[in-house]
Amino acid sequence: WRGLGDLLNAAHASLRDLYLVTCPELDAAQEAAAAAPGCFGARMMGGGFGGCVLALCAPGTARAVERAVLAAYRARLPEAPDLTVIDAVPGPGAMLLPLRTDDDDDDGAHPAQLRPALDIPRLWV
Repeated sequence: WRGLGDLLNAAHASLRDLYLVTCPELDAAQEAAAAAPGCFGARMMGGGFGGCVLALCAPGTARAVERAVLAAYRARLPEAPDLTVIDAVPGPGAMLLPLRTDDDDDDGAHPAQLRPALDIPRLWV
């Protein structure tokens, strides 16, 4: 999940530095989230020049990241942000897709099988 977090951070930097579509409020929220313990990475989402920040957090850390973002944001900007924590969980019919390597046999069968959710991040579709 750290790799995905790095991609989120890089995407935000690209939107900020190359496309110039972020704003100080989004940058403050993204930087605070990305620096918070338990957060793998964060980026701006939605329309440019506003929108929201999506933060990918380890299970059980979202509320601590929320508090860190609120404190850091208030230290930089006069208004408090609107924060919403959404615990994303796999829904009915979601499958855990095991990662395949070049060494895997390709017998034409789909490698996915339904497994119960674990308390660690996984790729669910």
